[in-house]
Amino acid sequence: MLLQIHCSLNEDRSQLKNRRENDEQNKLPFGGSGFLLSWNEDEGKLLFVRDEKKITALAKPCFPWSEPFEKISIRDLESNELTFVTSVNDLEAESKQALLSALKEACFYFAVVKITAIEEDFELRTWSVETEQGSRRFQTKLNAWPSQVGENRYIVRDVNKDLYVIENTLELDTKSQKLFWPLSD
Repeated sequence: MLLQIHCSLNEDRSQLKNRRENDEQNKLPFGGSGFLLSWNEDEGKLLFVRDEKKITALAKPCFPWSEPFEKISIRDLESNELTFVTSVNDLEAESKQALLSALKEACFYFAVVKITAIEEDFELRTWSVETEQGSRRFQTKLNAWPSQVGENRYIVRDVNKDLYVIENTLELDTKSQKLFWPLSD
Protein backbone atom coordinates (compact mmCIF):
# COMPACT_ATOMS: atom_id res chain seq x y z
CA MET A 1 0.00 0.00 0.00
CA LEU A 2 1.14 3.52 -0.70
CA LEU A 3 1.39 5.99 2.12
CA GLN A 4 -1.29 8.61 1.84
CA ILE A 5 -0.57 11.48 4.17
CA HIS A 6 -3.10 14.26 4.12
CA CYS A 7 -2.25 17.85 4.91
CA SER A 8 -5.67 19.37 5.43
CA LEU A 9 -4.54 21.70 8.16
CA ASN A 10 -7.83 23.45 8.86
CA GLU A 11 -10.20 20.48 8.49
CA ASP A 12 -9.84 19.26 12.07
CA ARG A 13 -9.66 22.63 13.81
CA SER A 14 -13.27 22.56 15.03
CA GLN A 15 -13.00 18.88 15.93
CA LEU A 16 -9.87 19.57 17.92
CA LYS A 17 -11.50 22.43 19.83
CA ASN A 18 -14.06 19.99 21.20
CA ARG A 19 -11.52 17.31 22.06
CA ARG A 20 -10.55 16.83 25.65
CA GLU A 21 -7.10 15.29 25.56
CA ASN A 22 -7.47 13.42 28.84
CA ASP A 23 -10.63 11.68 27.61
CA GLU A 24 -9.19 11.02 24.17
CA GLN A 25 -6.68 8.41 25.36
CA ASN A 26 -9.55 6.26 26.58
CA LYS A 27 -11.35 6.43 23.21
CA LEU A 28 -8.42 5.58 20.95
CA PRO A 29 -7.91 1.90 20.16
CA PHE A 30 -4.24 2.13 21.03
CA GLY A 31 -4.34 4.77 23.74
CA GLY A 32 -1.92 7.66 23.98
CA SER A 33 1.24 5.84 24.97
CA GLY A 34 3.13 2.61 24.55
CA PHE A 35 3.55 2.89 20.81
CA LEU A 36 6.40 3.48 18.38
CA LEU A 37 6.39 5.32 15.08
CA SER A 38 8.76 4.09 12.42
CA TRP A 39 9.60 5.55 9.01
CA ASN A 40 10.27 3.18 6.11
CA GLU A 41 12.51 5.30 3.89
CA ASP A 42 12.45 2.86 0.96
CA GLU A 43 8.67 2.80 0.73
CA GLY A 44 7.98 6.26 2.16
CA LYS A 45 5.69 4.83 4.82
CA LEU A 46 4.95 5.82 8.38
CA LEU A 47 4.33 2.77 10.54
CA PHE A 48 2.50 2.73 13.86
CA VAL A 49 3.86 -0.11 16.01
CA ARG A 50 2.30 -1.46 19.19
CA ASP A 51 2.72 -4.92 20.67
CA GLU A 52 4.72 -5.91 17.56
CA LYS A 53 1.70 -5.13 15.36
CA LYS A 54 2.62 -2.78 12.49
CA ILE A 55 -0.01 -0.56 10.87
CA THR A 56 0.62 1.74 7.90
CA ALA A 57 -0.32 5.16 9.21
CA LEU A 58 -1.13 8.67 8.13
CA ALA A 59 0.09 11.79 9.92
CA LYS A 60 -2.64 14.41 9.86
CA PRO A 61 -1.73 17.84 11.27
CA CYS A 62 -4.71 19.45 12.96
CA PHE A 63 -3.49 23.02 13.14
CA PRO A 64 -2.05 25.42 10.53
CA TRP A 65 1.54 26.35 9.89
CA SER A 66 2.00 28.39 13.04
CA GLU A 67 2.33 25.12 15.03
CA PRO A 68 3.29 22.47 12.44
CA PHE A 69 4.70 20.02 14.98
CA GLU A 70 1.85 20.22 17.46
CA LYS A 71 -1.54 18.49 17.56
CA ILE A 72 -1.08 15.63 15.08
CA SER A 73 -3.56 12.85 14.58
CA ILE A 74 -2.04 9.47 13.65
CA ARG A 75 -4.57 7.48 11.62
CA ASP A 76 -4.78 4.17 9.81
CA LEU A 77 -5.50 4.07 6.07
CA GLU A 78 -9.26 4.01 6.77
CA SER A 79 -8.83 7.30 8.68
CA ASN A 80 -9.46 5.74 12.12
CA GLU A 81 -7.43 7.59 14.71
CA LEU A 82 -4.75 5.40 16.31
CA THR A 83 -3.34 8.03 18.63
CA PHE A 84 -3.03 11.76 19.05
CA VAL A 85 0.36 13.45 19.40
CA THR A 86 0.23 16.72 21.29
CA SER A 87 3.80 17.62 20.29
CA VAL A 88 6.55 15.81 18.41
CA ASN A 89 8.81 16.84 21.28
CA ASP A 90 6.84 14.50 23.55
CA LEU A 91 7.98 11.46 21.52
CA GLU A 92 11.11 9.42 22.01
CA ALA A 93 13.88 9.98 19.42
CA GLU A 94 12.99 7.27 16.85
CA SER A 95 9.28 8.11 16.85
CA LYS A 96 10.03 11.82 16.68
CA GLN A 97 12.30 11.38 13.66
CA ALA A 98 9.75 9.12 11.93
CA LEU A 99 6.94 11.61 12.44
CA LEU A 100 9.08 14.53 11.27
CA SER A 101 9.92 12.58 8.10
CA ALA A 102 6.24 11.86 7.48
CA LEU A 103 5.27 15.48 8.07
CA LYS A 104 8.01 16.75 5.79
CA GLU A 105 6.69 14.54 3.00
CA ALA A 106 3.06 15.36 3.79
CA CYS A 107 3.53 19.11 3.77
CA PHE A 108 6.41 19.48 1.35
CA TYR A 109 8.07 22.86 1.34
CA PHE A 110 11.44 24.35 0.52
CA ALA A 111 13.37 25.33 3.65
CA VAL A 112 15.17 28.61 2.87
CA VAL A 113 18.60 28.91 4.47
CA LYS A 114 19.94 31.89 2.47
CA ILE A 115 18.56 34.64 0.23
CA THR A 116 21.00 35.67 -2.49
CA ALA A 117 18.79 38.17 -4.38
CA ILE A 118 15.30 39.63 -4.57
CA GLU A 119 14.52 41.64 -7.69
CA GLU A 120 11.32 43.40 -8.72
CA ASP A 121 10.25 43.54 -12.35
CA PHE A 122 6.87 44.13 -14.00
CA GLU A 123 4.40 42.97 -11.36
CA LEU A 124 6.66 40.14 -10.14
CA ARG A 125 9.30 39.70 -7.49
CA THR A 126 12.03 37.18 -8.38
CA TRP A 127 13.74 35.44 -5.50
CA SER A 128 17.09 33.62 -5.68
CA VAL A 129 17.56 31.45 -2.62
CA GLU A 130 19.53 28.56 -1.20
CA THR A 131 17.34 25.90 0.37
CA GLU A 132 18.02 22.64 2.15
CA GLN A 133 17.06 21.07 -1.18
CA GLY A 134 19.49 23.20 -3.27
CA SER A 135 19.49 26.52 -5.16
CA ARG A 136 16.11 27.80 -6.34
CA ARG A 137 14.69 30.76 -8.25
CA PHE A 138 10.99 31.53 -7.91
CA GLN A 139 8.59 34.39 -8.44
CA THR A 140 5.88 35.98 -6.34
CA LYS A 141 3.44 38.72 -7.24
CA LEU A 142 4.50 42.16 -6.07
CA ASN A 143 1.43 42.37 -3.84
CA ALA A 144 2.06 38.90 -2.30
CA TRP A 145 3.88 39.39 0.98
CA PRO A 146 5.54 36.74 3.15
CA SER A 147 3.21 35.48 5.89
CA GLN A 148 4.51 35.53 9.44
CA VAL A 149 3.57 32.27 11.19
CA GLY A 150 5.61 32.49 14.35
CA GLU A 151 7.89 34.93 16.08
CA ASN A 152 10.57 34.83 13.35
CA ARG A 153 9.09 32.23 10.99
CA TYR A 154 7.77 33.18 7.55
CA ILE A 155 6.13 31.41 4.62
CA VAL A 156 6.41 32.60 1.03
CA ARG A 157 4.05 31.14 -1.60
CA ASP A 158 5.27 31.50 -5.17
CA VAL A 159 3.13 31.97 -8.30
CA ASN A 160 3.11 28.16 -8.78
CA LYS A 161 1.75 27.67 -5.23
CA ASP A 162 5.01 26.13 -3.95
CA LEU A 163 5.84 26.96 -0.34
CA TYR A 164 9.14 28.37 0.88
CA VAL A 165 9.66 28.50 4.63
CA ILE A 166 12.15 30.65 6.49
CA GLU A 167 12.30 28.88 9.84
CA ASN A 168 14.01 31.71 11.71
CA THR A 169 14.89 35.03 10.08
CA LEU A 170 17.42 35.70 12.84
CA GLU A 171 19.42 32.64 11.75
CA LEU A 172 19.84 33.98 8.20
CA ASP A 173 23.15 35.60 7.28
CA THR A 174 23.34 39.42 7.37
CA LYS A 175 22.83 39.87 3.60
CA SER A 176 19.76 37.60 3.63
CA GLN A 177 18.28 39.51 6.56
CA LYS A 178 18.83 42.85 4.78
CA LEU A 179 17.15 41.55 1.62
CA PHE A 180 14.22 40.09 3.53
CA TRP A 181 13.64 42.86 6.09
CA PRO A 182 11.67 45.23 3.77
CA LEU A 183 9.23 42.39 3.01
CA SER A 184 8.55 41.36 6.60
CA ASP A 185 5.56 42.62 8.59
